[in-house]
Order: sequence, then C-alpha cells, then structure tokens
Amino acid sequence: MPASDLPAEILQAIRQSPMEAEAIAASLAAIWPALSGEEQAELVRLGPSFARHLVRIACVSTFARHLLQRHPGWLPHLARREGHALMPVGAVPVDTFLAGLREYRNARMVEIIWQDRQPGEHYPETVAALSALAETCLQHAYDYGVQTLRQRHGIPRNKNGLEVPFTILGMGKLGGRELNLSSDIDLIFCHGGGGETDGPGAIDNSEYFLRLGRWLIQALDQRTADGFCFRIDMRLRPFGDAGPLCISAAAMEQYYQVHGRGWERYAFIKARPVAGDVAFGQSLLDTLRPFVYRRYLDYTALAGLREVKALMDAEQAGSGNDIKKGRGGIREIEFVCQSLQIIHGGRQPALRSTNTLDT
Repeated sequence: MPASDLPAEILQAIRQSPMEAEAIAASLAAIWPALSGEEQAELVRLGPSFARHLVRIACVSTFARHLLQRHPGWLPHLARREGHALMPVGAVPVDTFLAGLREYRNARMVEIIWQDRQPGEHYPETVAALSALAETCLQHAYDYGVQTLRQRHGIPRNKNGLEVPFTILGMGKLGGRELNLSSDIDLIFCHGGGGETDGPGAIDNSEYFLRLGRWLIQALDQRTADGFCFRIDMRLRPFGDAGPLCISAAAMEQYYQVHGRGWERYAFIKARPVAGDVAFGQSLLDTLRPFVYRRYLDYTALAGLREVKALMDAEQAGSGNDIKKGRGGIREIEFVCQSLQIIHGGRQPALRSTNTLDT
C-alpha cells in the first residue's frame, strides 16, 4: 500500500511530525492494510487526536513502531485502551512458554509506551508499570520452573518434612519500582535451607534451587527469535559473581553480619521481594533490617557512605555531562536521599522506603 493511501488525518499528522517523515509513513503504510475494514473505520472515527498520537509514538519509539508492524492487530486494542496481552497457561512446551513470555512482555511494553506519550505527566505511572511487568514475567517464569522441577524431582523439603521456600529479591530500580524502558533488573535468589526433594528423582535442595535460578535467568535474559524479556544482573548477591547463585537465608544473614560492606547496606535500601514466596522474602528482609538501618549511627555507617561516594566519584571520572553518572546527576541525587535514609532510618521508620521519590 502506498503511503499516500493512508487516511487524511494520519497523512496530516505525518507532515507535521518533526522527524523521519518518510520512514514513519512507510511503517504506517505497512500496518494499515493488515487491519480489517471495520478496524480501520473505528480508528478513523477517533479523528486527528488519535492520528497525532499514533505518529508521535512512531516518531519517539522505533521499538514500538517495529513491533506494531509485526503485530498490527495490537493497534485497535491500544486505541481502546484495553489490555490484550495474554500469557500461555498450562503445561506447554518450553519453547512455547518462552515465545509467549516474550510476546506478553513486548505487548505490555508497547501499551506502556502508548500511555506514557499521552498528554500530561506520566512518569510515576510509567516506571511503576514497567516494574510490575518485570515482576509479572518473573512470577510466570518462577511458576513454570517450579512446575517443571516438581514433575521431575518433587517438592524441596527440610528434615522435618516441611516445604522449603524460595524468594526473589528485587534490588536497584526494580526494588524501588523505578524501572525505565532500558533497565537491567538486579536480583538476589534466596531459599529456606537444606534437605532434599521428595520425588522419585530426588536431589539435594541446593541443586534444586540452583536449577530453578538458572531457569529464571534463561527465561528472562536469553535472547531468542522473539527477543528477550529483561537483562538480569546477579552481581549484588553475597560474594558477587564468586558466590553461589542461590543462597540460604541462614547463609545470607551470616554473610551480612560478618562480611557486609557499606555499599551493600546502601544497596539493600532498595531490596524488595518481587516474586516466588513473597512472605518468606519479607521475613528475610525483616531479619536483615538491623544491618541496613541501625538505631544508633556509628563510625562504620559513615565510613560505608564514604566508601559508596568514593566509588561513585571514581565512576564519574571522565563522564563529562552525563545526566546519570556526572556531577549533580541522577546517581548523586539518589545518594543524598539514601544517605539520609541510612543516617535517620534506624529511628524513623517512615524513611525506609525503597522508592526515591517517596523518600
């Protein structure tokens, strides 16, 4: 279909757009014929405001534009502001699950971008929606992984026969519900302790949870023909890359008591259970709270803040006018807020928020 055959309202919006007029016209000309006549008429009835918004999205997000070219049927749902992204359910093959998870993620991303570019201020809603999307993808991957592992090995149990829980802690921007469109997600995996599974193919709990952790990373981070969901960073876990992928709650508590450093206290301000057994995760964080928020400020707390600031200054060297890492940038603003949380949060619980804007 030639671009000149697009509806007049869309052609007018393209002519008024500040960038890439030919590319935008070609993209929309590829989308429009794939819609039914009824859908085309529905969108035309929405008038110039819809046309301007469609062109605005095509201009500001190459990602959204390309996805709409691949999935033109999403456009009527966006115009109606109705959710249409569905996850595969039931015992589906792993390739089907991974493809469905990525399609769900992509569809929700386009919905979030569509809403974000509506007139008005949408930043808090946008970062919260992106964070919720990551949590949903993690929970679906967790549920699928648990279902698969239980079929093979049974349920992980302790020596008393009780099921051993597993939680996923979100750190950084995910923990603070502050994800942006290009954010990695920082995670820590933690389980309730030793024992073994109760199925015919019984394995040690540590091996069970290691396999679960590896699956979670594969499910979200692995790039397939359908793309990926989220890049996962596990370096904030105890001992970093040198440490176990999944750690027990007891080992984690001991680590922070003995080895915990200032920057780790700083990082745990953002910690929040985001998937798996959330109640177990919250109980774990309650146990670790004295490590993060001390009732009485001491020299080690101040030394830890100096350590964090020194690391930031080293990273700033040569960054120039970097809005994130440069002098007076996002990192420094967050540092001021979180330093005040560490200094005063032990005595003022209201300051113990994972979200910088709330603080």
